[in-house]
Amino acid sequence: MIHAHALQIIGSRESQQDSVGNLNLPNHRQLFVLADGMGGHQGGEIASQTIIQTFLAYFSHPIEDESASEALHTALLRSNSALQQIITQQPELTGMGSTLLAVLINDLTGQFDYISVGDSPLYHHNATGSLKRINANHSFANDLANMVNAGVISTEEAQTHPQRHAITSAVTGSQIAKIDQNSGSLQHGERLLLASDGVHTLSDTQIGELMVNAPVSTSTAALLHAVQAQQLPHQDNTSVILLEYADHAAAPQGIHKIESPATIAEPSDFRQPEIESPATIAELSDFRQPEKVVRHSSSIKWLVLGLFLAAMVVSVGAIRLLSADERKPHIEHLPSAPPAAASQASEPIPVVQAASSASAL
Repeated sequence: MIHAHALQIIGSRESQQDSVGNLNLPNHRQLFVLADGMGGHQGGEIASQTIIQTFLAYFSHPIEDESASEALHTALLRSNSALQQIITQQPELTGMGSTLLAVLINDLTGQFDYISVGDSPLYHHNATGSLKRINANHSFANDLANMVNAGVISTEEAQTHPQRHAITSAVTGSQIAKIDQNSGSLQHGERLLLASDGVHTLSDTQIGELMVNAPVSTSTAALLHAVQAQQLPHQDNTSVILLEYADHAAAPQGIHKIESPATIAEPSDFRQPEIESPATIAELSDFRQPEKVVRHSSSIKWLVLGLFLAAMVVSVGAIRLLSADERKPHIEHLPSAPPAAASQASEPIPVVQAASSASAL
């Protein structure tokens, strides 16, 4: 049995460029997908929503002839092609892109596959509070950290590097530089946390501690409350999807959306993401499985894709980087108590953000 819950906040951004989605599949499988868009206000939203919709559409049809990893890879390639078609038809959207993180999990066995591109983290969390990132981090910040460890540059140089927020792989409609796929399994009580990079306002230690001995819905709310409590002037969109495996039958928890800080709405179905107005929070519910590895990353809202020569790294060539503009701050507040969980839907549910109808994962 998989207990799932998802939540989103806009942060200080003017729009929600994160998108999430999920599907319940045959043979006790669930698909969960998260995308963090980039490329300007409109471009980021279009990119992330297109990726989610393409993933869900692909998995809505039988995939018996493909392994989980093959299906995830095919869905990624189709998503990339979908972006390419949109950019061809609307050249003004050139430069838009998104990270991608998808997990396909068996709710009877706890076995899962994932695929990721970019810097959106996938964490494994156990009952003791131990938190470990298990997917690759396709960000230049990660490369800078490796350079510091190798003695190539200093910590100060890494912290002030102009491209420290850039990502080294993304889904942009052109060739994907890095893809990360792998598989694993969860034991009873263990969790997977899918997140956009806005969660990096918190340390890994904080994230792990906030989820100890708390239901998934309480944990997601605690995470986003903690992010907002930092009151960063340039807080990025933040989305989290938390999955917990239980080897006994129990009523699954659903995902809802908060239409406004004081109002809770329970969505009926969950599939595609929509645009969320500032100062709102969205909650979500069901998903599927992923596999092998390649990477991408995006950190701040207006990310611009460009070529960056990593002159400081040994044997590093030109790589695609996404840099970000800072936006006018606007901090939104979560309700004091987490919303009630919705029941898990047997059909795929559209993903929603604040001002429109929410869909359940």
